[in-house]
Amino acid sequence: WYNDDPRDVAWSARPLLGHGKIVANNEGAWHGVTGPALETEAWANRETRSVWAAFMAGLHYALTEFPPEVGQERWLKVARRFQVLRTIAETMRFWELSPVDAAGRDYEVLVGHGPGTHWRVLGNPATEYLVYFWGPASRADVAITLPEGDYECTWFDPRTGTELLPRATHRMGTFSRLDRKG
Repeated sequence: WYNDDPRDVAWSARPLLGHGKIVANNEGAWHGVTGPALETEAWANRETRSVWAAFMAGLHYALTEFPPEVGQERWLKVARRFQVLRTIAETMRFWELSPVDAAGRDYEVLVGHGPGTHWRVLGNPATEYLVYFWGPASRADVAITLPEGDYECTWFDPRTGTELLPRATHRMGTFSRLDRKG
C-alpha cells in the first residue's frame, strides 16, 4: 500500500502493532506510474511525508523504483530525504520507540499544538520522544506534556536534516514555548 498522509498510515497500521512482527512497505510512489508526474520538489515532498508516515507508525519502509529512475535527479533527491530520516532516527534509540503506549493509546495526545497543523509521536515513556509535524504551517507555540524529567530537545528540518536550533536541555512536566527559526 502507499499513502503519504501520516494519519491514514497510522490508522492502517494500528491493528498490526503489538503482534511482534515487522510491518513493511516497499512500495514507494514512482512519479510516472502511480499518479500524475510531479515536479521533482513536489514529488520529493510527497515521498518525504510517505516515509515519515511509515516510520512514525512504527513500520519499516523501502523505496521501490524502476531501473531508469535509479541514479537520476528525482531518485537521488528522495534517497537523500530517506537518509535524513535515518540520520535523525539514529540520534535516538528508535528501535525502542512506539506510536502507542502499553495500553495501546496514541502518544500524539501528548501534543497540544505546534508549528504544523498535524503531528505524529513516537515514544519510549519518560525516556525519548520524537514528534513529526506536517501540514500547513502554524505560528502556534509548541505544547507537549511529558512525564516529569530532564529532556534534551533538538529541532530538525525533515527534508534536509538541518538542526534548526542548538540542542537544549529542559526540565519539564509540561513543555511549551520554544523559540524556533521559520
